[in-house]
Amino acid sequence: MKIINRYQCEICKRLYNTETEARACEARPVVHDRGVKAGDLVLITRGDGAGKKLRVLRTGVHEHGWGPARFDHSVFLVGDVIDSWGSRQLTYDSYEVLT
Repeated sequence: MKIINRYQCEICKRLYNTETEARACEARPVVHDRGVKAGDLVLITRGDGAGKKLRVLRTGVHEHGWGPARFDHSVFLVGDVIDSWGSRQLTYDSYEVLT
């Protein structure tokens, strides 16, 4: 039996082989947090469902390396598209907050 220790960033949940790497990830600030919470409505501005509203089910933080560096530790939304059968994950550049 092998015991393998892994370290996890408590912000984005990415796993690392060393504690140093995980702590460096945790030191990155969370960006593009617009204060949207579960239950809020946002307007989809890009991609599938553009122009429709989305009811937020949950929010999260993209892990380092998820995509281009501009998304590292950025807040994303997951929710159901209103008047549609689908759901979406929205990055900071694909929605507007509705008041």
